[in-house]
This record gives sequence, structure tokens and C-alpha cells, in this order.
Amino acid sequence: MSKIYEAVQTYRNVEPENLIEEVKAKKEAGKRMLQMFASYVDRRFEVIYCFDEGDYNIENIRVVVEKNEVIPSVGEYYPYATPYENEACELFGVKIDVKADGYKHKLYKISAETPYVSPYDEDDE
Repeated sequence: MSKIYEAVQTYRNVEPENLIEEVKAKKEAGKRMLQMFASYVDRRFEVIYCFDEGDYNIENIRVVVEKNEVIPSVGEYYPYATPYENEACELFGVKIDVKADGYKHKLYKISAETPYVSPYDEDDE
């Protein structure tokens, strides 16, 4: 009979200025980045980075940023983060300081700029 694993997930909020320090610590601890994804909630972006070291204990780092706030790229530590970062930039409009952007923000063929953020959510300030 095969063993059934129960994944445990934890979430921790991290300020944007501490993101690289946290990601570097994950890399040095031998953790792999599983994915990164973005969402748009209450006129702010939530960017979540998921890490694991093969034990099904998933550690999630949540960074919440305002629409015009720039966050650093994690590509220096996890080069395969580039497609994830491009996706967050193109589909949501998250501002990520991508150093090695081989896709030049054209990962997807999309007809609307940032299609996952409603134009009705524009700041009316």
C-alpha cells in the first residue's frame, strides 16, 4: 500500500524590503521554490512564493504591495522564477524589477493590458 502524505502549509507575511533576505535564506537552507503567483485584492497585490524541501511542508511567503510599488526579482536565487515573474507583471501589473527578462514582458499573447485587474478598479483618487 502506498503511503499517503499530508501536506502542511504555513503562511508568513514579509515586507517587500525583506523579500530578498527571506528568499536567500530559503535557498541557503536547500529549499526549492515550487511556484510564485499573484492576486489582486482590495486594490493591492498579494504575491505569494511557495517553498518546499521535499517533505510536503510547504512554506509560503506573502508580500502585499500597492499598485505602484516595485518588488525585487528573486531570479538571482531561483532563475526559473522568471516565467512566474513575467506572468505576474503581464496579467496583473505587478511591478517586479526583473533583471534577466528573456521574455521582454511578452510571455503571453494577450489583447488587454493586465487582463486580471479590472479597469473598474482603477484608482479614482
